[in-house]
Amino acid sequence: MSFRTDIPPVPSLEWLREELREEGLEKHVQDSFKGWIKELDISEDATETERLEAAWQAYYEWLVTRISDFGTTVYRAVRLKSLDDLRIDRLGDFWTWDADAAEPYWAEGAGGDYIIEGIVSREHVDWEKTLLANVFLPDEKEIFIKVGAPVYVVSVKDMYGGEEVLRGGFNARANPHRKRRR
Repeated sequence: MSFRTDIPPVPSLEWLREELREEGLEKHVQDSFKGWIKELDISEDATETERLEAAWQAYYEWLVTRISDFGTTVYRAVRLKSLDDLRIDRLGDFWTWDADAAEPYWAEGAGGDYIIEGIVSREHVDWEKTLLANVFLPDEKEIFIKVGAPVYVVSVKDMYGGEEVLRGGFNARANPHRKRRR
């Protein structure tokens, strides 16, 4: 199975700033610049506004470079009471490109923790949500898979032992298509 490996256009810096502004979060992000803005190669004669613009540009470039590291392999951790509870028709929408960053968030109760390794085409990535997710939680290295997107499952392994518990080689869906209720 082959997938495109070129990157579709990611949202622009202007789009990102507008999204953050609409959510009232632009100032929050800008405040995080203060610690590392000193390390940017900015003229000492630059105004505060010019420094801030340079910081936005550097930050945006860092984000785009970061999410560009995504090949086509994705990982998702799940906690299941039983492996029979794995729903291949709704594997979830937030994945990661780094197996070490996969955690079974929101999982409750006893059961086993598993890592699903999949392959997804870049055209099935929601780049806007991916960019925003990496603004707020960069350590999670998240990739947001579009609703209804196909995921080719390579393997399902025990999260801690590493042994394969379900043979891969089948197609699944990140999420079901959402139907409107009448």
